[in-house]
Amino acid sequence: MTSIAKAVPARFKAMVIMAAGTGMRWSELAGLTVDRVDFLRRVVKVDRQSARDRKDGLFIPPKTKASNRTIPLPRLVIDALAVHIAAYGISDPEGLIFTSAQGKPLNYQNWRPRKHENGLVS
Repeated sequence: MTSIAKAVPARFKAMVIMAAGTGMRWSELAGLTVDRVDFLRRVVKVDRQSARDRKDGLFIPPKTKASNRTIPLPRLVIDALAVHIAAYGISDPEGLIFTSAQGKPLNYQNWRPRKHENGLVS
C-alpha cells in the first residue's frame, strides 16, 4: 500500500492509502468531506459520492442501499488523513478532503491516464 502511495503525487498519497485501507470507490473518495470522518471513533461514513457530470450538484447517493455504510479506519489511514488535512489547510467541515491542485473537485475524466493511438499514456 505505501509503495503505491509513494509513487503518486503528494496531494494524492492519503487518497491512495485510504482507498487501499477501506475499499472505498474512487467516486466515494472524490466526494469525501471532513464531516464524514469521525477521527475519535476511527470510522468514515459513506452516504454519498461525487457526481461525475455535476449537473445535479456535487454529490449523488451511492450506487446501492448497501453502499451506505460506516467503515472502520486503520491507524495508517487516520494518520494519513490527519497529515493531508493539515498539509492542505482544510478547515471547513463540509470541505472536500481530496481536490485538484487548484482546490477544485476532482474530475474522473482527468484523473485516469489514457492510452493514445501512438501508444503513449497521458
